[in-house]
Amino acid sequence: MVKNDKDTENGLAGGIFGLYASENITKADGNVVVCKGALIDKATTDGDGNAAFLADLPVGFGYEVKEIQAPEGYLRNMEDVYSFRFGYTNDQEAKVTFSHTFANERVNATIRLQKKDKETNKNIPQGDATLEHAVYGLYARNDILHPDKKTGVLYKAGEQVGTLTTDKEGKAEITDLYLGEYFVKEVTPPAGYLADETEYDLVCNYEGDLVDTVERDCTSPEQVKKQPFQIIKAADNGKIQGLLKKTAYQ
Repeated sequence: MVKNDKDTENGLAGGIFGLYASENITKADGNVVVCKGALIDKATTDGDGNAAFLADLPVGFGYEVKEIQAPEGYLRNMEDVYSFRFGYTNDQEAKVTFSHTFANERVNATIRLQKKDKETNKNIPQGDATLEHAVYGLYARNDILHPDKKTGVLYKAGEQVGTLTTDKEGKAEITDLYLGEYFVKEVTPPAGYLADETEYDLVCNYEGDLVDTVERDCTSPEQVKKQPFQIIKAADNGKIQGLLKKTAYQ
């Protein structure tokens, strides 16, 4: 068996395969010795993505190979089942070899951001302010590595990976990320709000070979800008009769 990354085609270590009987295996007298669906052998891929089964298989029966566990960082390939029939060829061949290549897709990550008004804790802006068009940068907290362990560093620590721009509800997301540690920081605040200087850490770690997308959420509260003003009440003679101080939202 050969295990490769679907995109880079590099061999992947740590993939575990199972060899199963696809039919009842019987002795010459007809008695069943291995039932259909039974696991006969396991094999784990090496650093080059290669694996071999060592079981001695009776001739004249059908078998199939399935992935039991994907390498770390990858989604299990449950659709590809390799079936073959081990039959007698001729008396000159002591061994018959079958081979198949399995490809795996990497697990990806999605980061969603929600901007809220800091005072109301709602995604509804105050006054003439807006939550739309806030721009955030997504950065690598540590080096982001390709899961095939051969391609190497994709983004160095501190390097910007992408950009998120909020909609009118203060929402933004970025998809198809590599697993790793990131942080989000606002680059440009929306009209009427002060910039959020906080760096929000998001760890997108592997959650098993049956989870195709790791999802993380981030909330960014933002302070609305305020402008103090005062109203002065004056009499006809020009003398001040009252003073009222107010704060307006920009």
